[in-house]
Amino acid sequence: MHTTDLSPLLQTPGPYATVFVDVSHDSENGAHEHELRVREACDQLAAQGADTSVIDQVAERLSEPVDRPSPVARLLVATA
Repeated sequence: MHTTDLSPLLQTPGPYATVFVDVSHDSENGAHEHELRVREACDQLAAQGADTSVIDQVAERLSEPVDRPSPVARLLVATA
């Protein structure tokens, strides 16, 4: 894993929103379950006072199509 892309993030002052979400689509209701997990993660960020623009970006990234077999998850770290 190349970590040089993380360098600017580590130098940016917080606060940070950190999210780890299962983005698998391996069941009959996989797409709906994924949507619910994304919504729950965003609701939790909102309840913790995250900026709306950060929540929107997190939702967008978590909603991107998954092209890997299950199980698969995404880890996001974001700041305004």
